[in-house]
Amino acid sequence: MPRTGNRLAEVAGRYVAARRAGAPDVEERLAELEAALAGPAPGAGPLQALTPTQHKILEMLAHGDGNAEVAGALGIRPGTLKVHCTAMFKALGARNRMQAIDAYWRAMGEARGVEGAMARLPKVRALIAVGG
Repeated sequence: MPRTGNRLAEVAGRYVAARRAGAPDVEERLAELEAALAGPAPGAGPLQALTPTQHKILEMLAHGDGNAEVAGALGIRPGTLKVHCTAMFKALGARNRMQAIDAYWRAMGEARGVEGAMARLPKVRALIAVGG
């Protein structure tokens, strides 16, 4: 049996044992495992590549929360948050926080940053177009 098959058999054995013991979150963990093994669906948005924790972190960052607020809300240390962010950037193909946040808002169908501000503030766009 290939190495992956051994690991899968081990995970399946643990699942059966946990079900017999009545562990309440086994179904949820199994669903997460299946999703992780499956990877993102073909044609899925970039956010599909994120874990639930990474998605929550990105959502909070996109809404303006800082590292301290995010770490506090999730009950994790700032160093752990940085590890999650690094993995999140890699999953999104982002080089930094701003690119990750931009990917979030684009996936949500909302223009943000300069494009979004211009769309929401026609008066400012008119002033810029006229040159002040």
